Amino acid sequence: MFLPSLISAQETVNERKTPDILVVYQQGVDSLHLSEFINLISYYSFHITVKAEEEVTSDHVQNVTHLIYWGSDQSTFRDKVKEFIRGFEGNLLLIGKHSLVPFKQEFPISISTTTQVNGISFNGKSQWQHLSEQIMIDKVIVPSNGATVLLEGWKGTSQSYPVLIQDDQLYYLGLQTFSNEVVQLYIIESLRTFFQVPLSSDHNFVLIIDDVHPLTNVDHLETLTDYLLNENIPFLIAVQPVYYHFERKKNYILSSSPSLIERLQYLQHQGAGILAKGQYKERDLYRSIQELVSHHLPPIGLKINEPTISIKDLSTISQLSSTIISNFHKSSLKGNARIASFERTEPFVLIPKSLYVTELDPLLFSNHFQKELVQIGTLQESVNGIIFPAYLEEELLTTLVKSIYSTFNDPFFDMLQLNHEVNVPYASVQFNKTEGYTVYEDIPLFQKMINRYSLSLIEFILWVVVIIVALTISLFAIHTLRLRIKKRKRLFEERKVNGK
Repeated sequence: MFLPSLISAQETVNERKTPDILVVYQQGVDSLHLSEFINLISYYSFHITVKAEEEVTSDHVQNVTHLIYWGSDQSTFRDKVKEFIRGFEGNLLLIGKHSLVPFKQEFPISISTTTQVNGISFNGKSQWQHLSEQIMIDKVIVPSNGATVLLEGWKGTSQSYPVLIQDDQLYYLGLQTFSNEVVQLYIIESLRTFFQVPLSSDHNFVLIIDDVHPLTNVDHLETLTDYLLNENIPFLIAVQPVYYHFERKKNYILSSSPSLIERLQYLQHQGAGILAKGQYKERDLYRSIQELVSHHLPPIGLKINEPTISIKDLSTISQLSSTIISNFHKSSLKGNARIASFERTEPFVLIPKSLYVTELDPLLFSNHFQKELVQIGTLQESVNGIIFPAYLEEELLTTLVKSIYSTFNDPFFDMLQLNHEVNVPYASVQFNKTEGYTVYEDIPLFQKMINRYSLSLIEFILWVVVIIVALTISLFAIHTLRLRIKKRKRLFEERKVNGK
C-alpha cells in the first residue's frame, strides 16, 4: 500500500515539527478500533498519549498540540473533561456522534443514523475509489452554509455522505472502523489538514539495492549500479557486512571480499548512500554499523531486515539512527514515509517498504507495477520506498525505472539531500548535505572479533579464558620440557665426568 508522504525534496527532516497528540476515549469505545486508529495517526507522529476519560487532567490537555476525543453512547460526559475539551485552543477532532454533545451550538452538523457505503473520495466523484467491502459510517447532515466536507463516502455512484467534516479548528470523523486499507489511505490523506502538514504535490521514489553481503556477485552488482549511475538515478545500498549462510551454517565477513569493499567505496564516492542492514536487535545493528565504519563505508542509516516490529522496538532503534528503511509489511506500522521523533531531540525519517521487487517475468512485472503506479497517482503526494534485491536481473531494474519515468516527472529522490546521523558504541557517522561525512571510529580489537565471529560477550570471555588456559598449559609444557632437557644434559655431563 502507498500512503502520502511527509517529506519532499524541497525540505529537510529538521524543518518538520512533530505534533503532540492526546487521544481521549470514553468507556465503551472498541479497543481494536481504537488501536487501528492510533496506528493511522502514528503516520504523523509517535508523540501520542492515549487516556481514558476518567484519567484525563488539565495538564494532559495543556501540553499537546492536537486533541482527539472519541465518544461512546455507553458513557456520560464528565463535567471536568467537558470543560477541558471546550477550553482547548488547538485543532480538535471528534469521533462518534456522542462526542458532539458539548458542541451542539458550535458545530453546524447533525447525525440521524448510520449507513453503509462502498466507495470513498477526497474531492467529490472525480476521485471516487471503490471499496472491496462495505463500511458503516454516520449519516451526517451538513447545512449548505455550514462546515467543509473533506472526505466523502459513496453509496453506488449517485449518493454521497460526509465522512470527515471541518469547521475552523473543529473536525468530526463519522467513521469508527479502520481495517480497510483503502479507507486507511484516504483517512490519513484527509487528516493532513487537521495535523497542519503542508502539501508538496510530489511523488518521490527512494530506490534501495538490497541484499548486498560478502557473497554478493560483484560483477552483477557492478552491472546494476553502472546502469543507475549512467541514468543519474540516486540510490541507496543496503549492506549486511556479516552474513550468515543458513545452509552452510557459516558466517561470512565483509573483509573476505575485497572486491566488494572496493566497489562499495567507489559507489559511495559516486554519491550512493550506504545503509547498515541487520535484524532489529541492537547488538546486530551495532555490529553492522561498526563493521561498515571499520571498512571506510560510513552508513547514513539503517535497513531493518524485519517484517514485523512494535512501536516500542522502533523507538529504541531510533536512538541509533536518524534514518530507517525497512521491510515492514504486516505490522501495525502502515504507510510508506513518516517523520517522527519518539524521544529524540530531532525527527527521523522512516520509510517502510512500499514495493519489494520479486523475480517475475519482466512483462508480468511491468503490468503489476503499472497498476501500483496508478494507485500512487490517486494521491496528492507520496514518498515510496522501492527495494530491489541485488541478485535480480538488470532487465527488471530497467523495466521498473522506465515505468516510473513514464508516469511521473523527476521521480527519484536523493536521500543525500537530507542530513543523517548514526550513533553506536565506538562509532558514529554524521552526514551533512553540504559538508559531507564526519566519522568517528574507535572500535577495540575485542569488539571487532565479537562482530566478525558472532560471539556474545560471555562467549568472547570464555574464548579468552580458553586461550589463556591453553597458553598457560603450553608454556608449562615448554617449561617442563626445557627443565627435562637441562636435567638430561646435566646428567650426561655428570656421567661424562665420572667416566673420566
